[in-house]
Amino acid sequence: MPKREDTEFAEARRRAFLRRHFSVEVNSYLDDLEDARECAERKTGEILESTLAAATAGRYSNR
Repeated sequence: MPKREDTEFAEARRRAFLRRHFSVEVNSYLDDLEDARECAERKTGEILESTLAAATAGRYSNR
């Protein structure tokens, strides 16, 4: 399995290529996709943190 840094680098290279060779509409679409990806990562992190906090609180409240 490739390292995350390698995958992110490949994605960045692909986006840079597309930005150089395609229209403004495509670049706008790529920006929207990047924003959605960042939002999904942030939300996933928030969900994991709240789930862990709830599980931890539940574990210690039962004692």
